[in-house]
Amino acid sequence: MLAVSESGYYRSLKPGPKQERQQRLLVKIKEIIGEHEDNSNYGVQRILLRLSQIGVTTSYSTVYRIMKKHGLLKKVKRHPNGMTREDAAAQKSENLIQRDFRSSAPNQKWLSDITLFRREAISVRGTGLL
Repeated sequence: MLAVSESGYYRSLKPGPKQERQQRLLVKIKEIIGEHEDNSNYGVQRILLRLSQIGVTTSYSTVYRIMKKHGLLKKVKRHPNGMTREDAAAQKSENLIQRDFRSSAPNQKWLSDITLFRREAISVRGTGLL
């Protein structure tokens, strides 16, 4: 039916040299991850570094492809760059200090930096308290 010889069919079932190499590399990657409990969150760079330390030479893309295929990649947690975004609906606070940070007595002028707060946590916009 398929116009394939019996020997050709069974030869296609046997893994080729590239598949065998990737299978050996997968075994080494799983060994690295299994060495210590903290290794379970290793990314491609750390796995590649550890492979080079034990004498296995391969490329980043090969390690990435193998780890992705077998579900060994972890999702990267993205963190904001620390800058707050301007909210168009919020009103600008009045600048009461006018860049005069000197005071004649303690506890007259209080300032804070809110650039690193989460956006949801900011309810009042402004540069500080007076």
